[in-house]
Amino acid sequence: MKYTPIAIALVVLVAIIGLFTSVYVVTERDQAFITRFGKIQGDPTIEPGLYFKVPFIDKLWRFEKRILEWDGLPSEVTTKDKRFIAIDSYARWRISDPETFFLIVKDEVFAQSRLDDILDGTTRTAVSKHDLVEVVRSDKDRKAVTDGNQTEGAGQLQPFTIGRQAISDAILKESRGKVKEYGIKLLDFQFKRINYAPTVQMKIFERMIAERKQIAEKFRSEGLGRAAEIEG
Repeated sequence: MKYTPIAIALVVLVAIIGLFTSVYVVTERDQAFITRFGKIQGDPTIEPGLYFKVPFIDKLWRFEKRILEWDGLPSEVTTKDKRFIAIDSYARWRISDPETFFLIVKDEVFAQSRLDDILDGTTRTAVSKHDLVEVVRSDKDRKAVTDGNQTEGAGQLQPFTIGRQAISDAILKESRGKVKEYGIKLLDFQFKRINYAPTVQMKIFERMIAERKQIAEKFRSEGLGRAAEIEG
């Protein structure tokens, strides 16, 4: 049986394609595994190097081995003492079990969505159990800085017992247990920014302006009184 040049060329082409598709490289930042007809074959590959798979049948899946970031959207939360605040937070995580991650989550986009739900819900629950002072302060030894012109009662820091860092640690601990079933390990969680909700900020600014006007009026009154004394 004679083979035509075209047939030989096709065989060579298929062989070359098969060779190239059977080889894959795992880098320092990757972790990978193979599926065959939808079933995972063997353990995940986490060591860098050159590896082989069955061409045209095996499918390669890669996932990040590096630390990944989660940056949540600001959300409005009500504290225990009924203060409306906006909280912006962030977290760091990594894929600890690529097989579980693949079977349940599939990709990083869906993982970020699950982290949104879990971290946002856990944060809301934790913050709602504490007064505002517990959420915003961590240093118990901090002293108020005054210039001697504040109105009565100003310049005094309200005492607290738990503090912001302890609340962050509690959120991290609870959320870490929830994300484990997705093949995710939560490494860190912190509050990035805490502020009054926009609807409350204007009222606070108005109160601050009123206080400064009160101080200014006090200075004017003292000045007029002093001027009257000088003029006799």
